[in-house]
Amino acid sequence: HVAMDSSGNAIVVWQQYNTDFILSIYAKRYVAGTGWEISPVTISSELEDAENPHVAMDSSGNAIVVWQQNYDIYANRFEFK
Repeated sequence: HVAMDSSGNAIVVWQQYNTDFILSIYAKRYVAGTGWEISPVTISSELEDAENPHVAMDSSGNAIVVWQQNYDIYANRFEFK
């Protein structure tokens, strides 16, 4: 799932198995004029499978990622500075 702000910054989120074969949620940012960050960031807990990530971004570059983990909904906020 991808979101972009009016300045061309973006964030992409996805689910992927980690080395312990647990589904984790990852995020990677694209900064306009600079490019993609080097490494993705794991944003979910490593204790149980995390699924269905979605992301939204406002015009100022503030993004929120939500996902399901077990029977709960989690969120993480990102800011472009």
